[in-house]
Amino acid sequence: MTLSNRLNPLKSALLLSTALLCGQALAAPAAIVNGDSIDESDVAIIQRARVAIGECSANSSRAACSRNGSLKRLIRMTMDRQYLNTLLKAPTAISQLPEFGALSRLLTTDDAYWYAAALIPPAKPVVTEARIAELYAKELMQNEAKRSYSVQRAIFSSSALAEQFHKRLSADPERFREEGNPLLPKAMRPAYESDRVTLQQMQDYDPAFTKAVLALKKGEISAPIKTVGGWEVVKLNSLGPEPLPPLAEIHDKLKARLENQDKSRNYDPFEATRKAAVIKIAPTPGQPLVDVRWPDLGMNADECGCDFSFS
Repeated sequence: MTLSNRLNPLKSALLLSTALLCGQALAAPAAIVNGDSIDESDVAIIQRARVAIGECSANSSRAACSRNGSLKRLIRMTMDRQYLNTLLKAPTAISQLPEFGALSRLLTTDDAYWYAAALIPPAKPVVTEARIAELYAKELMQNEAKRSYSVQRAIFSSSALAEQFHKRLSADPERFREEGNPLLPKAMRPAYESDRVTLQQMQDYDPAFTKAVLALKKGEISAPIKTVGGWEVVKLNSLGPEPLPPLAEIHDKLKARLENQDKSRNYDPFEATRKAAVIKIAPTPGQPLVDVRWPDLGMNADECGCDFSFS
């Protein structure tokens, strides 16, 4: 028996084993939504369908065309179908409409879902104190990230020279820049610099410099400070944007902003039901299922699907 003949049974066994493993992976649940299972084979079918209708290409790198993107869409569709079935069985105004039962059979799940949504007035969002505080905290972070400081610096080789300069500024604060004494060695001549720096840049340079600048108001001049550059006298010319006022001062303005946002936003009246759904997913095919909340999938009510990760 040749080596090739001896290897053929082994090759066949490996191929069979691989096929069985692939079959198991496809048959394994990709997700379970409120008790309803979504198999990996379902995900594969959706992906092939999206390629067939031209929504995705076979080698698309778009996150929405990935396995996770298709799985998210299936999770959404499963929840829609579950909720529609609940509406049809419940003694509500919607289930009693004669056309709704027919439309839920004739329309796609998504169309029927939004038809039902159109018949239910969305709950009016409430602007709570917690939402206002959250918006204020976000504004503070953005304000800090954008802020920069325009400073003038006079850097000296000794504290005595810095003190003399600081005293002269007391009589004439506008005379910040002076001509260096040509009789002094270059190493002893003061250096004058004008910079626009961010908080991070100041912190990277020197903590004492940062502390001095943050303590200044616009137009003020610091006492001499020891930094990595020498002895410095710093003037704060401007900063922008200006720090936010306390929350109490802009509370009503932030509340009005949230109210205007709520008026212009389309709310999904069934979003609360989605958030309460019990969802388990397999991060990759064949992996154990893990619990995931609907908001953590990162998919809004009007999205068709995009990439997501699991921790």
